[in-house]
Amino acid sequence: MRLKTMNEVLLENLTNLDKPATSIPTPGVSTGKGGKELTATEVMHNKMQYMKQKFKKHANFKESVENYLMETAIGVVFDKIMEDQKADAEDYAIGHNMIKNFVQEEGYTNLIRRWTYKNLLISEMARHCEIYKDLIVETAEKVAKSNNNEDDVAYMMDSDLAERFVSDIKDLVPQRTINLIHKRVANSVQDFLSNNTENKLAIRDIYAKATEKANQLKDKSDAVKEAYINDAKARSAAIYRKPMNMLGAMVTNFSEAVMKDDDLRSHYLDENNHINMDAIVNANVVMYTVLEELNTMQMVDVSPQYIKRILKEI
Repeated sequence: MRLKTMNEVLLENLTNLDKPATSIPTPGVSTGKGGKELTATEVMHNKMQYMKQKFKKHANFKESVENYLMETAIGVVFDKIMEDQKADAEDYAIGHNMIKNFVQEEGYTNLIRRWTYKNLLISEMARHCEIYKDLIVETAEKVAKSNNNEDDVAYMMDSDLAERFVSDIKDLVPQRTINLIHKRVANSVQDFLSNNTENKLAIRDIYAKATEKANQLKDKSDAVKEAYINDAKARSAAIYRKPMNMLGAMVTNFSEAVMKDDDLRSHYLDENNHINMDAIVNANVVMYTVLEELNTMQMVDVSPQYIKRILKEI
């Protein structure tokens, strides 16, 4: 299965966790269409199909609970980080869709295994995920059994348990962790803005000096002027090829993607039909915040290879 890129994640809508159940054949039916009596083999086949679909429905529900718990655990921390950032609904959607994509890519079981032995905080988060998974699945099984509807077994998540899980995760995460992530994101944003300002001033200086030198020459031909302009362009391009921090690389890659993708480009146009760089930077700061949360809390090993893969997916 091809994993969604961050661009695709930004464009997709949030989907509901619960999906409508599909009907399955009733076990033990001894007549078929038109009242025709079924053979013992056909009855057994129907029962096997019923049990197979019932098991599949149960497995799908369990997987949806696992994904919900893991996405929620990471999302609760993200929400606490964003509380003081004057974030809007789109910011939250970007962050939560990125978290959803991350959980699908890494897998619940792999994340639980990794978190269990990484550090005390995420070890406790993993333990809570496992405890609530068992509670939610067991409760759903009991409710489904009590309904006595063999034709259409439906597993539903208990809303009270879901709310208790959110509350418990909130209580687990100390404010000092939130403050540390805040500080790291703010430092990265400041570095990006400072570097961007320096680059603009340097490029402006390059073109100013090129223009001054061209005006001082006796030879005012177009060929000479073009040579100075080409030299200025080359030196300006070299400035943008200088090493930049993670956020800067994300903004650069995302800006290039916006220019190539019609849907993204239409979304990031301002009222004058120009690319809205402020909106692009803001979207990448939100995505970077998710990455910094994963990094600071050691939810994932942010190696050079991991960073390269993230930048490639933008």
